[in-house]
Amino acid sequence: MGGRIYEATECLRYSPSAVPAPTIGLTLRDLSGRSAVGGEFQVDTGFEGDVLVPWDEYVHFQTAELPEDLWRRYRTVSGIVVGMRCARALAEVGGGVHEVLVETPLLGEGRRLVGRGLLRRLRLALDGPDLTSCLLSRRTPAGRAGSVGGPPRG
Repeated sequence: MGGRIYEATECLRYSPSAVPAPTIGLTLRDLSGRSAVGGEFQVDTGFEGDVLVPWDEYVHFQTAELPEDLWRRYRTVSGIVVGMRCARALAEVGGGVHEVLVETPLLGEGRRLVGRGLLRRLRLALDGPDLTSCLLSRRTPAGRAGSVGGPPRG
């Protein structure tokens, strides 16, 4: 079994704060591809959804809002249940486009987060000592047939 080789395609510095946090860059579009919200989103492996945004950004996606009975609810670490409005959208990240659910809290401000729902579709390296997060692409080393770690093609 061969190893896997990846190369960084896009890197961002962690967000500056008392405890720096990893971020990734992405653009959210409504399903028509017109309305866009873009920039840096904090990586949050504690959030099981796809993408969380503040209310003032969520309004761009309301045309694809799910019926209220499909809105999600999450239990925070402190045990509080938080209800979320939920809409379908497209996320452009790392050269790919993914259909995602964009959420915003029913109460409170919300913030820009990328959760496990979208992260599981991305290859992401967190370089803590360098305070950098990088999106990765898998590559095949020169002189090898097939994909790394898989059977040879042909």
